[in-house]
This record gives sequence, C-alpha cells and structure tokens, in this order.
Amino acid sequence: MYARLTLSNMATPSEPRKVGQHHGDLRRALIDAALAAIAEGDLAELSLRKLAQRAGVSRAAPYHHFASKDALFAALASEGFAQLAAAQAQVATSDDPLADLRELAATYVRFACTHPTHYRVMFAFAPGSLADSPEGRELEVRARACFARLCSAHGAVDPDASETQLRQRALIAWATAHGAVQIAIAGLLEGLTPELDVDGLAARVGAATAAAARS
Repeated sequence: MYARLTLSNMATPSEPRKVGQHHGDLRRALIDAALAAIAEGDLAELSLRKLAQRAGVSRAAPYHHFASKDALFAALASEGFAQLAAAQAQVATSDDPLADLRELAATYVRFACTHPTHYRVMFAFAPGSLADSPEGRELEVRARACFARLCSAHGAVDPDASETQLRQRALIAWATAHGAVQIAIAGLLEGLTPELDVDGLAARVGAATAAAARS
C-alpha cells in the first residue's frame, strides 16, 4: 500500500563515470545522486565527496556548483517547492472557493506522499539558514510562494478576513497536512487507519482544511 507509493520518486543511479570523465550536466547529476542517496536513507552522513564518487567525478568537481552540502540540499529543497507550486497551479479555480481550498490541501498531501525524497529535504532546515546564498534565497522565495497561494485560497473563502487571520488559517492548514504526511511517511498510516490510502488521506485532510477555513 503506502510503503510502495513512497518510493515513486527515488532516482535510479546511472552507471558511474570514471573520475575526471566529462559530465554533461554535473549540477543535475549531483542533485539526482543526492535524491538517490537520500531515498536510501543516507541524509546525515551524505557529503559532497560521497556524491562526487557516486556521480563519477573528482572530489573537487561539486564545488564548481555548490559551495557546501547545505547549498546542495537547499537547491534540492527549492526544486521540491517548485514542483509543489506546479502541482498547486493545476488546481483549477471554480465558483466554489471552499472546494478549491479542499482540493489545494488534498493536492499537497498527494504531492508529499508521491515525492517523499524531495519532501524530506524541503523541511530538513529553515530556508533562512542559507539566506546569504543563491540557493537559500531561491528556496525561501519558492517556499513563501507556496504559503502565499494557501493564504490566497483562504482569502477567497472569507474575503472579509484580515491578513493576520488568513495567515493563521493557512499556517494551521499547512501544519495539519504536514502532520498527516509525516505520520504516513513514518509508516503509521496502515496501523492507525488501515482503510486509508494516499487518496483517502488527501481527501480527509482536504475536508478538515475546508471545515476549519472560517475558524
């Protein structure tokens, strides 16, 4: 059930190149190598040196693209938020703002459950921790854009709400979805609610978000 779905975006390592061999897109290759390594459970021990070995390039090569491991993680997280934004953008605006909000929350859950590796890194550290790097600035912009879209959806439901109220509601909605996803990724979903698959979980979170939209 769920355990199989969580592996859907694991990168498949390509055949390693010999060290020093030309690499067509090393930046992309390093990100893909990081995705594959993280999907295998190696996050804390991951290093640019190990990724260079995995990508089949010299130890110094990654530093032409990333100043540090955290910079690489920020780029990976930024890519995740860009993908989340693209998924959010597919939610069509209708004449029923509450239904739109419900679907937006459900889309978040489906994205997280089908992109577990990206999702894990998206919340591995605060975007502001790399505020002075290009990757950190891009990550913060993209993360805030996803939150702004959720605020906007709440605003469509309740146009009279203040900006503070909308931000609070959006924060609770995000926290609800994130908590549900974390439980699912931890493997507790089947034990707690065996009748729920990813779509079922997404629907429940969407319904909870819509129900709390005016509180």
